[in-house]
Amino acid sequence: KVLVTLFGIRRGMACSWEAYGIIDSAGRFAVHVEVERESMSAWTQAHKARRQRDIKDGNSLKDSARWIGIIAETDPKAHLFAVLPEPGQVEWWFAPKSASPFLMEWPFLKRLRKAFSTGDTSGVLRPPGQASPPGFPFTKSSPIVRIQHEEGSLDQLDLSKEDSTRIIWEWLGGSGSVDVNIVIGVERDQTKISWTASKESLLIALKTGRVYCTGCNKFVKDEATWGKYHYPKCKSFFPKRKDVRASLFIVDEALAAVSTDVKTYTLAGNHPLTLYSSSIHGALPTVLITGNDTASLTELTRFLVSLEEELVSALPGSENINGHESY
Repeated sequence: KVLVTLFGIRRGMACSWEAYGIIDSAGRFAVHVEVERESMSAWTQAHKARRQRDIKDGNSLKDSARWIGIIAETDPKAHLFAVLPEPGQVEWWFAPKSASPFLMEWPFLKRLRKAFSTGDTSGVLRPPGQASPPGFPFTKSSPIVRIQHEEGSLDQLDLSKEDSTRIIWEWLGGSGSVDVNIVIGVERDQTKISWTASKESLLIALKTGRVYCTGCNKFVKDEATWGKYHYPKCKSFFPKRKDVRASLFIVDEALAAVSTDVKTYTLAGNHPLTLYSSSIHGALPTVLITGNDTASLTELTRFLVSLEEELVSALPGSENINGHESY
């Protein structure tokens, strides 16, 4: 028997999906992992809510799964944990503040907090208009801020690199608000993102006249647009939405910046990048055995993150890529 589990980080929370299969006499097996088979360790109320939002927003398993774990009940037992050939993006938690111990924060955030608290921001990313020093850490790619509203969604969730940098800077050391551009339909709105002094709540001020369609979970330009393009397929909307609560996530791909150095042979194509295996590392550590609770899944996922960071630091040209230093 073999257990195959896919792991990812969606909206700042560890998630996993699993499936079982049978190994034949030649050592081969096939499994089909489905969204409906999300592992029981993920079945907390928070994960149920996340899954419902995923369905509304059209998020797929392929978008979310980044790592694969294979545990074979053979003699001797065998296991492999790896980065998928086409890994899904990681959505690190960024804002607002939360007391949950299960949120997966952007790894670079700790370094940024320290820089702002000490006043030494000489080597930190800067908003447009402020010069960055030589050796600026975000040269090959930049972290992107992704918006998630408590109700409704945007046609374009990801902000520009410039607006993303501006939000990160202002959140850590700014005035409590920042102006950014968001897309609603074909309209590009300049809007304000603001937060309380405690940073425990974050609001996005929509442009006057915007409405929320309850049928497709989208913000719409105005009532006339809703009537023309949404009705009768969508049955109702909330008019004149203004301040909407939201969360911010960071999409940051340190591996993508160095992955071109992984393919040694042109014909090899994409292949899993091994993080931990029985043939190389020996016995399966306890941390890589998924328990039936969110804490165990979070600990396992954090371990996979640390293994990927080690992999990135060992690849050519990885020094300081995307702000990730060698580990």
